Amino acid sequence: MNTATSLAWAVRSWLYRLEVVWLRHQLATLARREAVYRTHIQTELNYSAALRIELAQMLSETTIQRTRLRARLRRIWRV
Repeated sequence: MNTATSLAWAVRSWLYRLEVVWLRHQLATLARREAVYRTHIQTELNYSAALRIELAQMLSETTIQRTRLRARLRRIWRV
């Protein structure tokens, strides 16, 4: 393996690690956001029905985002 190939592999490996760190950070952020939405939905019963529906939609979108990020993370680990 020549120097250029070695360097290319090192850069690729570093980029994968960087992406994994970023994805884990995003997953943690989304998990915290989900927890906040769930707490608001469960504890704030005096919210209007429209607001509760909006919170539920935001929770659903956050859950979908987390699912997509997890799938992306799994694909990275398979490479």
